[in-house]
Amino acid sequence: MNKYYNTTNEKGSDLRKNISKANYQNTRVMELFRDESSDDGYSPSQVMHLALPDAPITSVRRAISDLTEAGYLTKTQDKRYGIYGRLEYIWKLSE
Repeated sequence: MNKYYNTTNEKGSDLRKNISKANYQNTRVMELFRDESSDDGYSPSQVMHLALPDAPITSVRRAISDLTEAGYLTKTQDKRYGIYGRLEYIWKLSE
């Protein structure tokens, strides 16, 4: 579940810090889905607002994608408007 894509070839303490941050983001996203258990699910913009307000939307999307790939979250066919005025898919906790 915990991945960090080291696209900038970080090393040492910077790499450890970035891995830790990615792990924290994944954990916060899972906590939101488990604690809130919204039957309606969440879009990436909602996840950012509720669980990771200081994180870039790209990090939120990365966490959601990783958790979906790992089988923890499921992408639905439902959509709602996000923070950029565009439709976003909704994710739910996998059953």
